[in-house]
Amino acid sequence: MTELETKIYISLSTRSRRALKKTKSRFSKKPRNYWPRSDLIQRLTQQFFITEAEAYTAMLNIRQEVLREQNRGF
Repeated sequence: MTELETKIYISLSTRSRRALKKTKSRFSKKPRNYWPRSDLIQRLTQQFFITEAEAYTAMLNIRQEVLREQNRGF
């Protein structure tokens, strides 16, 4: 992760971190898509002075890294 993505991940709440780790819905085996909530994107843009597109891309990159570490067993 880049330095900005690390700062963003640290600033996330527990519920947002759990949402990043979910890969399937509770009752079915279908894969679960993830997209960051708009209020979270707005907060990140104000907190880190970045554009909405950069915040959205950073959140998706963070999710990829979290899932990669989760699959490795860390």
